[in-house]
Amino acid sequence: MGAAWRDGDGRIVTRAFVLGKEGLRYVPAHLVELEKIVADLIDESGCDVVSIEKDFGRGKGSTTLRSYHAIARAGAQRKGATPLCEIMPSTARKLALGYGGGSKPEVERRARTLIPETVGKTNDEVDAAILLVATEVRLAEQERLAEIRKAAAKAERATKALARRAAKERATS
Repeated sequence: MGAAWRDGDGRIVTRAFVLGKEGLRYVPAHLVELEKIVADLIDESGCDVVSIEKDFGRGKGSTTLRSYHAIARAGAQRKGATPLCEIMPSTARKLALGYGGGSKPEVERRARTLIPETVGKTNDEVDAAILLVATEVRLAEQERLAEIRKAAAKAERATKALARRAAKERATS
């Protein structure tokens, strides 16, 4: 598993970690460990948003992955971070790299080209950096959409005010 965030200078920082010898196949003994790792990463990064790649429910480890996702979300919430879990892997690749397809080695090669901080990092760290960039793009889109909606509402209020003023002037003349 990997984690990524931006430091105070805007550079991407990544960490990779393994949960026990059996990895994703053995959940119960590692749930507390995962929650502690999430809490430590939030403390280290100072982040206020945690993005977790969405599990699309295929494969043998899907139930285990959902358990890990739930623990990671709970750990983020306990630390006061907002967990975002809606980004599919292909969507993350498309937002971060400009396209959503390609083999795993192809995606990692492109990521290492477009995100220089991923050079020499593990595959999990590359995935985490892709998810970080995708989350930043998604949050920026949401902010722009909110600004557009705010401007549209302001324009609508101004239009209604002008219409009321014109109606009032017609009524008094």
